[in-house]
Amino acid sequence: MQDAEWPQAPVLPADAELQSATDETLEDDARIEGVSLTDLSFGGQAAKDAVIAESRLRRVNLSETRLSGLYMRDVLLDHCNLANAGWERPLLKRVAFEECRLTGWSANEARWEHVGWIGCSAQYAGFRSARFKSVRFERCMLAEADFEGADLSGSVFLDCDLTGAQLSGTRLLKTDFRGSKLNQIAVGPAELRGAIIDTDQALLVAQLLGITVIP
Repeated sequence: MQDAEWPQAPVLPADAELQSATDETLEDDARIEGVSLTDLSFGGQAAKDAVIAESRLRRVNLSETRLSGLYMRDVLLDHCNLANAGWERPLLKRVAFEECRLTGWSANEARWEHVGWIGCSAQYAGFRSARFKSVRFERCMLAEADFEGADLSGSVFLDCDLTGAQLSGTRLLKTDFRGSKLNQIAVGPAELRGAIIDTDQALLVAQLLGITVIP
């Protein structure tokens, strides 16, 4: 994540400075900081106002968790499972998701600042009414994902599959979709104003909007 187009990378301590943690319990107001979590399971647990900072999570199971008011800063999630989790109004800064499973995950009304998703499976994921600042998705499966009402201004979708994604009511100023699949997306001309697309996508979008293109 060193390229200028990428969001700022998580600022993490060296591996040798991270403490290994084995506790598999999430509690209200929990503070997880400066740790390495590997092959742990928090599946199905619920907590309010938890903080996770300056930490590395590898193959951690967070599926079906219910986290309200989560604050995550400088965190790398590597091959983690967040399927069917519900995170209510989380705030994430300098966070990277690499090869994570997010099928059915919802984080509506979230705030994302300098967040990157790489190679993630996020079919049916929910991002409703979220705000995105310096965010990038690369090689992600986002089919049927729900971005309704989100502010995606300046976000990048590189080589992603957005087939059937819900983009109604979104703000897409300088949102870059080049190279991604936009088949059957739900979007209108007002939302597309200011978006960045390539030539092939332009023909597809014209068809979606009922425009007849005659060569």
